[in-house]
Formats: sequence, C-alpha cells, structure tokens
Amino acid sequence: MPRLRIFAIATLTLLLLISVLVYIAIGSNTGKRAYFSPSLNESSVNALSHLPFCNVGKQYGVSPSVLAGVVLAEKQLNRDWTDLVQDGLFTVFYYLMSEAWWQEWSTQNFELATKELGDWNKGTNWSKQVTRSGIIFSIGPSQITTRTALTACQNSISKPSWCAAGTKRLIQVLLSESESLEVSALILDVERQTHLQKTGIDTGTDPAKWATLYNFGGEIYRARFTLNPDRPPNSFGGWVGNNSDQITKLLNCKNTFE
Repeated sequence: MPRLRIFAIATLTLLLLISVLVYIAIGSNTGKRAYFSPSLNESSVNALSHLPFCNVGKQYGVSPSVLAGVVLAEKQLNRDWTDLVQDGLFTVFYYLMSEAWWQEWSTQNFELATKELGDWNKGTNWSKQVTRSGIIFSIGPSQITTRTALTACQNSISKPSWCAAGTKRLIQVLLSESESLEVSALILDVERQTHLQKTGIDTGTDPAKWATLYNFGGEIYRARFTLNPDRPPNSFGGWVGNNSDQITKLLNCKNTFE
C-alpha cells in the first residue's frame, strides 16, 4: 500500500476516534433540542431559492415545505464542527475505499446496529463498536445517518435507483447537497406511511408532528412514547411547524403535494 494512502488512513482513523469521543460525550442528534434562531436565517432563505425542494417533493409525494423544513432545521439548528469532521472523513474514505469495502462495512455494521436498536429504543446508548463504525453518524448537508438511509431503502416499496446502486453510491448521495434531498424525502414518506399503518395516525397533515417523527425515527418514537395523537412535537418539529407557512410562501411550488 503506498505510503501516502497509509498516512491518509492513519490520519482519518485518528479523526474518527476524535469524532467518536465527541459523539459519546454529547450524544446523538436524535430528538435533540433546538436552541438557536426560531426563524429562518439568511442561509436558509437562500437555500430555498436554489435547491430543488419543489421537484423532489413532487417526485417522492411529500410536502416540499416539510422537506425543506427538516433539511433546513438540520443545517440551521443541529450542524456544528463535529459534522464537518465527519463529512471530511466520509468524503476521503469515499475516494479511498472500494465498493466491496463499503458493502462489507455497511452490511456488518447495519446488522449490528439493528440488533442493538431494541435496547437503544429504551434509552440505552449505542455500543462503542456501533459508534466507532460511523454507521450512526449524521453526514452530508441533510445530516442523515447511513443506518437511517439504509433502513428507508429497505422499507420503501418503490426503491429509487440509488438504493440499489451499492453503499458507495449511497454515501455519494448523502454527501451531495442536491441529491441528499431525495434521501430526506424518501425517509419522510416511509416514516409517514409506516406510522399510519402501525398506529392509524397520519402525520402528513401536521408539519410539526411529521418533522418530529422524521427527527426521532418512527421506530424509536413509537417505542419511547405512548401513542397519543395530541402529543406535542419536539423542538425540532416545532421549528419546522412554526416556519412552515413562510417556507411554503418562499418556495411557491406549483402542482405539488400542497
């Protein structure tokens, strides 16, 4: 193996360990309280004008304003320097590692995370092995974990082409500003349909509750909370709900979900 590649992998491994330690110290973003600006900032307003929220929402049958809301909430409320480190790690590993490596990585760690999910739903933290793997790191502009994306692909009836193109392609999509919107849209649709099927509660008419379900993940949400249709949204969902009207007006989509 060339010396430069060895050095790159060693450096990335060190950065990964730093990310793991920070992740363990501050915890996951799931259900994380949103402490910052209650309204759209300039960056979010600009994103509404140049990202294809309307087209992607129409393509996946989800509300463009909710799609924009969850993506902008992740960017404006939850993203910090640790996410930049994790994005850098995944970007370099994307270029260094083969599809076979990525496939083995995802198969092994997705299976391990799935086995632990039952305990995690009850409030137990992920094991160090799962955390070290990076499968539960939120990456890319839309801040989606590989585990969540793989789960959405697994549970989707109409699978997009990138779901079947291998893990390396999925990582590329997650790291792309425009393509990652499709993953968010797929997750929104899968979570809504699954929640409706399992509980009879349709979150599609309430942006705040739909965003809350997206933020927690339906399986985690249903395991941790009693099924009450009147349960208030979390802070993430509340932010999306509070800004939904403004986002809808700024998007001005034609002939879509809304």
